[in-house]
Amino acid sequence: MGGVSTSGLVLSVDVDVKNPNSIALPVTDADYSLSLGGVKVIDGAKIKPEGSIPANGSRVITVPVPLTFEGLLMAEEGIRKGGGSVKYGLEAALYVDTGVPLVGKMRVPFSHEGSLNVRELVQKNWSTILTSPAARKLAEKALGMGLGIFGK
Repeated sequence: MGGVSTSGLVLSVDVDVKNPNSIALPVTDADYSLSLGGVKVIDGAKIKPEGSIPANGSRVITVPVPLTFEGLLMAEEGIRKGGGSVKYGLEAALYVDTGVPLVGKMRVPFSHEGSLNVRELVQKNWSTILTSPAARKLAEKALGMGLGIFGK
């Protein structure tokens, strides 16, 4: 989990990539889609991660996945059903430059599943939640946390 702000949070996905080739492979792009509780909240987003996979070696490439509180609200039902946690599924790919003109960039797909504890996230970040209308709505609607005493 990356940082939490008034707009949302960042999921940091570390991908261990192995390169059996005798040349380094620069990572040029990445794309990803994210589902929460079976609801697709991000579809076909693109980023430019930094790094290169060394020749005959491996490297961990971090793919930051920003998630807004509005995106979390799209999975409101799944969060409620999970008691404050929601299952997520990430479908993504890294693009590496092969250095071979006929091949060009190569797409290396990967996927990951896990669970995001939204209740814990909200409880640990109250000061941010209180200043974000979307985060407060998430806490009230999806988690049943009564924040109405703080006003609208």
